[in-house]
Amino acid sequence: MEKIPPSKASRRQGSKVMISYCPCQYDLAQKIAEGLIAKGIPAVCPPLRMHEMIKIAAEEARVVIPLTSEAYEASNISKYVLSYVDEVSIPIVPVKAQDRYSQSGWLGVICAGALWTRITNANDIEKRLDNLIGQLHPYISDAFDDEQRLATLAQGYHMQWGKKFDMFAMTNGYIAGQGDDEVGGFVINGKYTCLSDKEDFEFQFKKHYIGQHDVQYSGTITHN
Repeated sequence: MEKIPPSKASRRQGSKVMISYCPCQYDLAQKIAEGLIAKGIPAVCPPLRMHEMIKIAAEEARVVIPLTSEAYEASNISKYVLSYVDEVSIPIVPVKAQDRYSQSGWLGVICAGALWTRITNANDIEKRLDNLIGQLHPYISDAFDDEQRLATLAQGYHMQWGKKFDMFAMTNGYIAGQGDDEVGGFVINGKYTCLSDKEDFEFQFKKHYIGQHDVQYSGTITHN
């Protein structure tokens, strides 16, 4: 297995290890999170709701562990969440959660060259957790005292079939979200800053259509 130097993340807002999983992996994801917490490493296993997973990644994740497998690769939730994580350069440390599996397609592109640990069941956690922690260490060594107070400025939504769907949130200077429209599935990431009057905000974000193209947005939020 080839080793490569850890890449620098363009955003290091969070302080936790987040587990990214698909529906059939919930128990394994919970056990890995519990094992990390028992070792003193802040970890979160978010609910299996796409928008909430992306929001937690944006607000809390210092590094993300995807549980790679055929089921994970086939999961739309996993694809959207990990595409967002990759888009905003949050470090990714994969766990191979299936024997005789090699990721391909979108997952193979995102995880190409990354170090990984094989954990397919609870017994593997006990044997290989320390190895996983060693791979996480370059990203989390300075994170333990970096908890931030989160303040959400605004939330956006879109209407489809007469229903309102959450699409993005603006929290602590960052914009994150996801959704679908007539073009296809997309993830959103960007930033906002307070203008000199300290009441209005300037924002810019990118709407990345997965596997397609990007659309840039910018503007101001005013308080009248």
